[in-house]
Amino acid sequence: MDIHDSEYDETLHRLAAHARTLAPQGRQEVAPETEQRALREMVATAAYYRAERRGFTPGTELDDWLAAETEIGTQVRKSA
Repeated sequence: MDIHDSEYDETLHRLAAHARTLAPQGRQEVAPETEQRALREMVATAAYYRAERRGFTPGTELDDWLAAETEIGTQVRKSA
């Protein structure tokens, strides 16, 4: 496994753990705008790592973002 792959996996794991802290589980509700900002930051981070893994080749930025949204959404749903 490439070091970048393990870094990427570790980052996704940390992002998922952060997402779990946003899910109300007997905790105080998180303001929707705060949750949206945090999710957007998680997607941006995941998209960055996807771009890094492909060498920042231009032209697929939207694909990186959409794939990151899907990954983060899956992680958030799993953690809820």
